[in-house]
Amino acid sequence: GLRLGEALLEECAAWARDNGVMILKLGVSIANAPAVLCYTRCGFTVNGTDPKAICVDGAYYDEYWMSREV
Repeated sequence: GLRLGEALLEECAAWARDNGVMILKLGVSIANAPAVLCYTRCGFTVNGTDPKAICVDGAYYDEYWMSREV
């Protein structure tokens, strides 16, 4: 609830911008709704989906590919 993830992402974006990076990219499990919401609040958009990309204890999860410009 403190939005620490958002603060960390903004620091990463600032570092990336200062070092010539133009686009940040990440992958996140579709099942991780709090993370997806955090990334969306930070300006990331979904660019694609990788079906059954993640396997945990025999269960498969789809993954969103997300990106944002810095």
